[in-house]
Amino acid sequence: MAGPADTSESETPRSPVERFGDIAIETGLLTQQQVDALLAQQQQYKDMGIPMRLDSIAVDTGILTRADGNIILNELRKRRRLTQGPARKPVPFESEDDLIVPCALGPFEIEERLGGVMGAVYRAYDTKNQRTVALKLLPRGLSHDRNLVERFQREARAAGKLKHPNVVQFYEAGEIAKRYYISMEFVDGEALTDRLERQGRMTEQQSLNIVRELAHALYHVHVNGLLHRDVKPDNVIMDRAGRVRLADLGLAKVLTENTRLTESGIAIGTPHYISPEQARGDKVIDRRADLYGVGATLFHLVCGRPIFDGNAAEVMRKHVFVAPPDPKTYALELSESTRKLILKLQAKDPNQRVQSADALIALINTTLNDRHTQVTAESVRIVSLEDLNAAPRSLREDAPTGTAPPVAKGDRAAELDGIDLDEPEDLADSATTRDHADEPLPGLE
Repeated sequence: MAGPADTSESETPRSPVERFGDIAIETGLLTQQQVDALLAQQQQYKDMGIPMRLDSIAVDTGILTRADGNIILNELRKRRRLTQGPARKPVPFESEDDLIVPCALGPFEIEERLGGVMGAVYRAYDTKNQRTVALKLLPRGLSHDRNLVERFQREARAAGKLKHPNVVQFYEAGEIAKRYYISMEFVDGEALTDRLERQGRMTEQQSLNIVRELAHALYHVHVNGLLHRDVKPDNVIMDRAGRVRLADLGLAKVLTENTRLTESGIAIGTPHYISPEQARGDKVIDRRADLYGVGATLFHLVCGRPIFDGNAAEVMRKHVFVAPPDPKTYALELSESTRKLILKLQAKDPNQRVQSADALIALINTTLNDRHTQVTAESVRIVSLEDLNAAPRSLREDAPTGTAPPVAKGDRAAELDGIDLDEPEDLADSATTRDHADEPLPGLE
């Protein structure tokens, strides 16, 4: 006979989170064990004051693809509509962050949910300015937190300073129906995450060209006193022209700013691409954390998989304590220079990494040139004499995509000091946490 606790539990309405898990299990996309792990991870984020959607955690940790997450969300929305009675004009949920799409929010006609972790991002049409935009909404639960609202608005003002062909353009920030928003350029293209899911790992040359443009974007971000803090394939878009666009500075932070999130020692970033110092919740993070994310992204591009497997907690622990696998384990054809570059970017100690975005650009240029010379030389040995002049043309590298600006001028010798492509002296030792300076790099205080 069921006891009082059982009766009470059966009468308690199931939360949207539980229903998401139920549908995921019904459709065979997740197991009960995976749903339990996601719920536990969501609770950890909640305890840290960070509201995270279950589908966002699942996609970020690689348990679900974005397409599978959308299947579950669409089924969940369909069931909600069936239980809400007669059809009515769609309006935002009062108790949840999701909007019922399509709907209207002030001058914005919401058309589609694009994603987002620290705030949902939608494709919308701005009727006032007559343009399609990406609209980012601060989670409703955070809108009552004055400190976080101020941080959100500072982020918007800071992003407004960024004007670069490799960075998604910020438009405006404001408040509608007690919802704080940022309006940004909508980029018609494909996130690297989606491309990787569609076609698998990329060639070494493609990957290096993409990361070179990404480094140009980060140089612009850094010289304007910002950090991105969440560099990952999902935040890198290839537009229709083939240009790399860095998106979603949703976790960006002015370097001189001290917020309660960082003061609390809370890890900010996506587990598969997070730097060791972010995973530890260090109070001071500098631009080298973004470069670690670049290295993790480059690894994923050439190897077709993230560096580490496991749930979010396991992956974050590995970023702090476990040496990264040799990328040639998954990409046998990888050149030695690119292999060393990835390991350099993945050093646990920030002082052993590439130290700046323009230094990274210089290293990628050197790597591409060395690779071109090596490939051309090997090809010349196997062609006939009459084809000798044609061989270099057929093997010529593609021109860099996009319109990234030239590498910043400066003291190149000082900038590249210690940034060779040699292996760390002791890779096993580099896998452990070391003492390092906590101060931001000079020129970015």
